[in-house]
Amino acid sequence: MKNRKGVSLIWVIIALVFVSIMTMSISTIAQSNILQAKRQDDTLQAYYIARSGAELTYEALITSSPSLLIPFTSSSNSGNTHTLTQNNIVIGEGNADIKVTSYNIDTVKRIKIESTGKLNNVTKTIYLEFDASTYGDIRWIY
Repeated sequence: MKNRKGVSLIWVIIALVFVSIMTMSISTIAQSNILQAKRQDDTLQAYYIARSGAELTYEALITSSPSLLIPFTSSSNSGNTHTLTQNNIVIGEGNADIKVTSYNIDTVKRIKIESTGKLNNVTKTIYLEFDASTYGDIRWIY
């Protein structure tokens, strides 16, 4: 009879160890999933910050008076590139760094907006390109 009491205690200890291991495993997996979801959310928000920065820059370039495109499109600048940079523009909870560059493809002057969205040590960069004379032929590059 006494031997059976000792065996029961061993089985209870084994069961407690098993339950403890399972609990630790599940909590580790849950924590990992939470961190991964947060990283994905930050990446998505950084993308939209970058996209917003590019769209705001495009609007500012084509609607400003006097035109902010003059240095990029002037005939004295033909064949040359021109660059404008603005860093740490606050958009929502993050920041955007903007770089506007002009370049030529054959005889067509193009403007390229590089926008980098930053949020919680996550960055995402996108590009918006368009024809400098018609403001059309818009291309997004991700």
